[in-house]
Amino acid sequence: MMRGYCGALAALALLAGCGTGPTMGDQQNNGGADAAAVAQAGSGPFESCYASTQFDTPAPAPARELFVVIDQTTALNARLAGSLTSKVADFLDDGPGRVTIASFSANTVGNFATVDFTGEAEGPVAQDMRNSVNARKLELLDACLGPMPRNLAARATAEINALVRTDSGDFANSEIIGSLAALSEAVRASQAQDKRVLVVSDMLEHSSTTSFYQNRGIRDFDTMAELQRVADRHQFGDFGGAQVYVMGAGLLPPEAQQNETRDSARLLRLREFWQNWFENSNAHLVGYGQPDLIVGLQ
Repeated sequence: MMRGYCGALAALALLAGCGTGPTMGDQQNNGGADAAAVAQAGSGPFESCYASTQFDTPAPAPARELFVVIDQTTALNARLAGSLTSKVADFLDDGPGRVTIASFSANTVGNFATVDFTGEAEGPVAQDMRNSVNARKLELLDACLGPMPRNLAARATAEINALVRTDSGDFANSEIIGSLAALSEAVRASQAQDKRVLVVSDMLEHSSTTSFYQNRGIRDFDTMAELQRVADRHQFGDFGGAQVYVMGAGLLPPEAQQNETRDSARLLRLREFWQNWFENSNAHLVGYGQPDLIVGLQ
């Protein structure tokens, strides 16, 4: 991990744990509210049903967490943006879990890796405890938990749409390697047994470390030489064994000459680089979209 990211990592550790509970004394029940009422980006923490109903036992620790990492130098069209939010909703349909949304851009003043939102669709009270808790509070809690995954999906959609770039884009600087290395610390720190990371990016590094661009297209490069360059700069991360999915790989701005620049051999080398980079960063690349991710977040 690069020393230059130490300050950012401290902030990420704090941010990764926030956004799931209410402020002290707040009795509003966002978990049980209509989805439209909570689907506004930047509208504050996504509230805990256990806290809002003043339940006597804490929420069970989430067994699953999905990290959505958005590269704001990559522009997505409406179809890809819709595919992205659908995959997040499908993840929540599978049961209780936490969703953390992070973003990064060019590594310049005001543009750095940050965690933007964390929300949790909490699990129910364990079956063997249900007969020993207050029946009225249990009824209120169950009513709150029911629509919670749908409400969290709506809120996550709003947060993602606020972060995703939809303009035509250009060949901007993109500090993908360093940003992912920094954000990997938040993933590693997650207590969830099942950790998944969805990286939304063209994966085309263009920084002081290296550049995968040439003549407004994808450069032909030596995978092992580029990995050695990364190793020399200590720019691998640690994702704590997470499963990683990529959406948007190889996307180029519209002005690029597609018949020359999306060469299959160069796309393969791009994938090989990231396959190796994630393996060296204690992660498993299990899905890779060029650009759309065909597989679900299984």
